[in-house]
Parts: sequence; structure tokens; C-alpha cells
Amino acid sequence: MNLDLAAIVRQLEDVRERHPNTAVELEPVIRALTSDEASTIGTEQARKLLGVRSVNTVKRWIEIGMLAGQWDERAGRWRIPLAEVLRLRATQQSLTDVGGEDLSQDELDDLAASRRGTYPWQRAQDSQ
Repeated sequence: MNLDLAAIVRQLEDVRERHPNTAVELEPVIRALTSDEASTIGTEQARKLLGVRSVNTVKRWIEIGMLAGQWDERAGRWRIPLAEVLRLRATQQSLTDVGGEDLSQDELDDLAASRRGTYPWQRAQDSQ
């Protein structure tokens, strides 16, 4: 997937204009995207861009090597290259595009029928 940073910046700026209360949160991301130097963002901004609920998820992804990040000793915070966050986001989007939709009820029924089994508490009742 090819990322068009200019298009992403335009979309973020559009959101910022339509929702002024997001300006404080979007401004660092827009600035990082438009800067010529290697940009880094914090875990909270990465969390929002990646669409996860917890900053701890982002931290764990850094710890296991799923996402690159550097510990800033002076600030006592993780700094994550924006390019890394966008790479992971593109990967997530690609996986969703391939077929990340939920199963229909018919598909769930077929799956249940093809995987016959019992729960442990049902096995105990069947053997009595």
C-alpha cells in the first residue's frame, strides 16, 4: 500500500477545521507529517493513529518489537517514529482489506457444525 502523506495531511486538516476541539491533538501529527526532519510522536498520538484503546497496547507493541520506538531518558517517555506508526497502520488496513469483516450468522453456523465438540461441563454430564 502506497501512503500519500499529502492526502493524509489534507484529511487531518479537514478534520481539524470541522472539529476545532481536535486541533490540540491533531496539530503535532500534522506538524510531524509536514516536517522535513525525522518525526517522532508519543504513545498517545500513536494510539489514536493506530485506533487502539490503550496506550499500554502501544507500549507493549514496542516492547515485543512490533513497533519501533526509542525511550527518551530526559523526558521519561517513548518516542515513536511517525513513519513506523504509518507503516503499521497501513499493514492493519491491508489486512482489513483482504477480508477482515466479521462472519455472517450462516458462516458461524457452518463453522459450528463443522467443529462438533462439547464443553467440559457437558462431557461430565454425558458420561454419567
